[in-house]
Amino acid sequence: VPTIFWNNAVPATGGGVIANVGPPYGLAMKMSHRTPYTLEYQLDIQKQVGTNWMFEVGYLGNKSGHLYGFLNANQTIPCGYIPAPPNAPVGVTDACSYGLTSSQRSPFANYGVIQDVSDTGIAWYNAFSLKVNRRFSKGFSVISTYTFSKSTDDTSGVRTQQSPLFPQNSNCQLCDYGLSDFDVRHRFTAGIIYDLPAGPGKLVDVSGALNQIIGGWQANGVMTIQGGFPGSPNELYRANNSGSNNCCYDRPDAVAGQSPYLSNPTPNQWFNPNAYTVTRQGYYGNAGRNSIIGPGLVAIDAAIHK
Repeated sequence: VPTIFWNNAVPATGGGVIANVGPPYGLAMKMSHRTPYTLEYQLDIQKQVGTNWMFEVGYLGNKSGHLYGFLNANQTIPCGYIPAPPNAPVGVTDACSYGLTSSQRSPFANYGVIQDVSDTGIAWYNAFSLKVNRRFSKGFSVISTYTFSKSTDDTSGVRTQQSPLFPQNSNCQLCDYGLSDFDVRHRFTAGIIYDLPAGPGKLVDVSGALNQIIGGWQANGVMTIQGGFPGSPNELYRANNSGSNNCCYDRPDAVAGQSPYLSNPTPNQWFNPNAYTVTRQGYYGNAGRNSIIGPGLVAIDAAIHK
């Protein structure tokens, strides 16, 4: 949190004094951006078994830097993080009771939200994969892959679907480090082609008119099974308890000992609402960004044709 300097000569509304807030620590407005980069490393081991089967075990990782994301360059400092002035009454430990307006707690008092496209984002990705393929032989082929992965970052991009426009606290982008919006822990895919064994010289040996009816059919299938995407608990429809000018990006406090998941979730209530509580006035919530995982996906597409 930026350093607060109390100016004892100017009274604040409601008593106390006005805070003279300097620019956010570590946040600089730029006229240009550094180029994002990714360092990638990969190791694959393949083994052919027989004439048709191929097995592969692999690891893929990468580190990314200078990723783009939005910050509020005029982030209001919640009053709970502003220490009381030297002349505060005994027992007063912060500035919440001194009536400082949002402008008085902002780096640039004459402005509202200042949208800054930052290039300070970082990301890590690590994945283990297992592939099993069978080339088309005797009317049958399989292509399948299982991936166990984890992607983390402090900004998943500009205007991504899951994350809000700004971090909860733009003065601490790294405080939003967590699972990427697109992180999927487990993913299995398989594609199968199978020629039905009916036709001349096949298991069901038919010819002539009967072959025209039941011979020459092929079945195809594609199956995907994957875990859910992460999401962030937020106080979008509640009071702006932090008192910042990022009114809709506050996260609640996580309740110790309460799991966010239900033993019998339903489409109407997938998570446990008792796992969170509204934050204290003048403070950010401690629930992590993308700290809850949504429902997974099972999709099967099939076709049969002649």
